[in-house]
Amino acid sequence: MAKGPKLRTIRSKLRQMPPRPPQPGEHIRPDIPNDILLLIGRIVTNWSKLEGTIEHLIWKFLCISEMDGRRITSRLSTSTKIETLSSLVAANLKEPNFTEEWDIYMQHLNMYKEERNFIVHGQWNTLMPDNVPICASLRETSPIGDYTAETFPQERLQIINDGIIECHKSLFRLLDPPDDRPIDS
Repeated sequence: MAKGPKLRTIRSKLRQMPPRPPQPGEHIRPDIPNDILLLIGRIVTNWSKLEGTIEHLIWKFLCISEMDGRRITSRLSTSTKIETLSSLVAANLKEPNFTEEWDIYMQHLNMYKEERNFIVHGQWNTLMPDNVPICASLRETSPIGDYTAETFPQERLQIINDGIIECHKSLFRLLDPPDDRPIDS
């Protein structure tokens, strides 16, 4: 998990771009620009790669074949897969520096999971007159039935995509840990 600082930098950039609800005098156009569609597609694709790596790690920790692993993980929700992997990591990798870095990593992973869910399950439009993409969706932390509308300028979507890519790279390094890392049996 040597890339913790890079994840923190990406997360910091995202926090500097808080969501903005629609303001008085603005209206909605029911479409979004192609460059935004492309970024949404990249977020979806990169998250799928990340989720596939999470599944592979679960199978590796459980010492099961890909076929058996697919039987176990194919119907699990993303949240369940993340919780399962986290439990397996906690039970098997006890190195103090790794544990601290893993906790930080999990905070990032869960934040990007929430962003991805909002993006994928939301209703997309363009906020006018500023021509800014806006998405209305549910947040896990929202009260039941409360929709939230947030703006997603290209820069915010790019930061989210970069964060997902960095989470994947960090997890990929875990998939093939060095032989000298202490793993409890």
